[in-house]
Amino acid sequence: LVAFPGGFGTMDELFDVLTLVQTGKKHRLPIILMGRRYWDDVINFANMAKWGYIAKEDIKLFHYAETGREAWDIISGFYKKHPLGPVVSTVAQAKKRLDDLFINERQD
Repeated sequence: LVAFPGGFGTMDELFDVLTLVQTGKKHRLPIILMGRRYWDDVINFANMAKWGYIAKEDIKLFHYAETGREAWDIISGFYKKHPLGPVVSTVAQAKKRLDDLFINERQD
């Protein structure tokens, strides 16, 4: 899951996936929050852990990225550690989309 800055719908989708992974109802997957400045300003995950609403380990369920390349590096690193097997075409499609994003970023 790659989550970009957004509103209630984005938060709903993000927290649904985080909850499913946290509770073990969904297998671990790369969860990437694009634009750390936005996410740190909007949600204080460290304070959620401090107050005991999430475990400190839960903060490790996601990563931050600033560019498409950083996001891709996180995703590919995850799947090198946790191979999917026959879902190669889906991963290849995701790589192509992120590569296109990276190319567009470089042109801007």
